[in-house]
Parts: sequence; C-alpha cells; structure tokens
Amino acid sequence: MTKTSMPTRAVICIWAATTLFLSFAAASWAGAEAPDLDFHAPPTADGPTTPAVMRDLAERLLPVYQEPDPDRYLASLSVLQMVAGDYAAADASRRELRNRRPHADLGQPVGRGVIYDIYSYAKTIEVENRVSFAQSLAKSFNEVVAPLNDHDSYVVTRWLGISAAVFRGALQRSLDQQRAKDIIDQTAALELLRTYLSYVAYRNFGPLVESLVAADERRRYTVDSEVVIKIPDGTSIVAVVVRPRSPSKPLPTLLEFTIDATQDDAMECAAHGYVGVVAYARGTRASPRRLVPFHRVGDAARAAISWIAKQPWSDGRVGMYGDGYGGFTAWSAAKRVPSALKAIATSAPNAPGIDVPMAGSVFHNSAYRWSLNMSTTEASSEEEDDDDDALWRVLDQNWYRSGRRYRDLGRLLGRPNPIFIRWLNHPSYDGFWRKLIPFREQFAHINIPVLTTTG
Repeated sequence: MTKTSMPTRAVICIWAATTLFLSFAAASWAGAEAPDLDFHAPPTADGPTTPAVMRDLAERLLPVYQEPDPDRYLASLSVLQMVAGDYAAADASRRELRNRRPHADLGQPVGRGVIYDIYSYAKTIEVENRVSFAQSLAKSFNEVVAPLNDHDSYVVTRWLGISAAVFRGALQRSLDQQRAKDIIDQTAALELLRTYLSYVAYRNFGPLVESLVAADERRRYTVDSEVVIKIPDGTSIVAVVVRPRSPSKPLPTLLEFTIDATQDDAMECAAHGYVGVVAYARGTRASPRRLVPFHRVGDAARAAISWIAKQPWSDGRVGMYGDGYGGFTAWSAAKRVPSALKAIATSAPNAPGIDVPMAGSVFHNSAYRWSLNMSTTEASSEEEDDDDDALWRVLDQNWYRSGRRYRDLGRLLGRPNPIFIRWLNHPSYDGFWRKLIPFREQFAHINIPVLTTTG
C-alpha cells in the first residue's frame, strides 16, 4: 500500500476538522440567537470614513457570526473576511465552499459567487506576491474564467461588466435606511456588508475588466463585424457573425434582424453553441444605410437567411428571434417561410398597422419622431435622441395649440416626413399593412415551430 504523503495527510486532517466543526456548529447554532451590534451608518457610500466603519462592523461580526447551514456559513464568512481585509482567509473559505459541492454543481449554471472567487483570489495574489491589482486580477480572471465553458464564461463576463454605479446606488440606499438606527442585527449587517463588498469589488476591477473579457472572447470566438449581404432590391445590409472556435462541424444559426447596432446578442448565441448573426436594418456606424421602417423587410430577412444557409459554417438550419422591431422582422420573414427557416421566437413584436404607428386607429405623435429618426443614415438613434426630448415636447404643444390639421405636424418642425404622411394615408388595416406580416389564412401555411410572447 502506498503511504499517504505528509501534505496529503495534512489536507485530509484539515478537511476532517473543518467538516466536524461545521457539523458541530450547525447543531449548536440551530437554537442560538445572534446578538445585535451597535452600528452608526456612514453618510455616503464613498465617504472617507466608510471603509473603516464597514471594516469595524465586519471585524465585530466575525467572532459571533452564526449560521446553521454550512454552505451559507462559508459564503457569508468569506464576505466578512474580505471586508475585514483578510483576503487569504476569504479565498480559503471560497475554496472550501467549492470543494464541498463539486458534484452537486455538475451541469448546473454558474452562480454569482464566482465574482467573489475571482476577487478574493486576485486580492490574495496582490497582497502575497506584492504585485499590482491589474496583474493579480488578470491571473485570477484567467485561472477562474478560462476553464469555464462558453456559456458560463459569457454569463460571468456579463456580470463583471455591470457598472459600479449600480452597486453604489444600492449601497447608498442601504446606508440611508440604516442611518436612523443605532443597532443592526446579523441578517441586516451581512446584507449591508455584502452590498458594500460588491460595490468595492466592482469599483476596483471595473476599469480593468474590458480588456480581459475581450481577450477571452477572442480565444473563444471568431467575429466578423462588417459582413455585407446583398438583398433583392439591389441594396445591401450589414451583419455581424459570431462563431465558436471549437466546433469543427457546421452549426445551426440564430438570426436577429434589428435596428439596434449591437453584437452582444450574436455573442450570446455563439455562447450557446450556435452561430450568431445580427443583421442591421440601418447598417452600422461604419456603413450607415437609410431605412424605410417595415418596408421590404421580409425580403431582406429571407435574403439573409438564404445567404446564411449557403455558408460553409452553416448546417442549413436558421432560427430567427427578436423583440419589438426584431420580432416583426421574424414574422415578416415567416409570411413566406424560406426552406432554411426552421423556427421563430419573438417577444412583444411590432405589428405595423395594429400597434404602430397607431393603436385603436389613433396615431401616436411619437411615431412621427421615430420614423424620422429611422430614415436618417445614422446607425443608432437611441442615445442621440435623448438630447432633443424638449424639442419634441415643444412641437407637440405647439401643434396642439395651433389648431392645425394633424398632417401639418411636420411643417411646424420644418422637417418633412413623407414616411409618416404615407402612414396617415392608411388609417385602417388595409392592404398596405397586410402585406408586411402574415394575415388570416397565411398563418395556416407557417409550418415551423413558433414561440411568441407579448403583454
């Protein structure tokens, strides 16, 4: 029989002692009550006294913290240790937590606790190796994230990309709620410390994450950002194609045909093992395209589907998805189902002539603004439109007070909008609108799976 090495025996002894302690603690704490602690909340999340006040709270809670569930105990213990500044102990607690459930987590989605795994390990490396936090975070990120599958890596990197301002707001609200009190119980203290730790962690690694995520994505995916697809009317659309690097065989494709310039949805599709394609109805900033909303969208979408099915990385199967305008394009393509289109999934899809640009035969002034913005050659309008909200409110008020007919709305602005005028010429659900999406018996010819949600 091979003798167990001294390090291995030591690890076994530590593991046995920890397990025995946790079991004993669970039995002992089941009927005990954790004491309340004196606590005076600091005024602001970023105040000069806040770190010391929160560290003091963590240090006072550590020796009296009670929790009968071993997993919850280790998770919360690591939070207390990090806020107290003992990152090596926190990292050990996080590792023990992971070691307790290696099989229970098999095949399960990654949990948000992995953020604490990355942060505690990075801070431990920073302190023990006396390196910059940027260096220690890179090492921690690569050791924790690189072994994850594409889906879990995508989830974790999107969590890491959340703005620290979100956590700062949550911390400030928690401090404001606590300020009128002089004591805090264990549950509230743990929640406050966890909120504080989240803010500190995101504030520290936020500026460094983008480059790490970009490098991880380059290792996992092939990204073509400016693919030009010809469509039947003689023009073209621009698409982004994201493919997993690992598969050696053709894959099914998920297509979104949208007006919003983002490749994140295509990346998420690739993370699930598909080829992700996002076709931009308005092009991109580099290749802008003038758009007539809803016009010939079905033909363009079917052209994109046909192009996808012919590519060497495609197995010939395409699914479409989208919400709002993107949901409309999926239904528009399905009006005459191309052979390569195998399913559609839509959420709150636009139904032109029914819910846009009017509802209940009443036109919306916002449709004038939206159609005018969509018909420009700018690739993205959402952020640019925010600055002129006041202008549009004044236009609405001026038109209302002028007593002029509705068709003169654009004359008051000095910017003609023939698209909106054309819509006004069709106030009922006539042939102008019916040709855009399936109508009546045409639904009977849609012989593919459909998931649609609205509300």
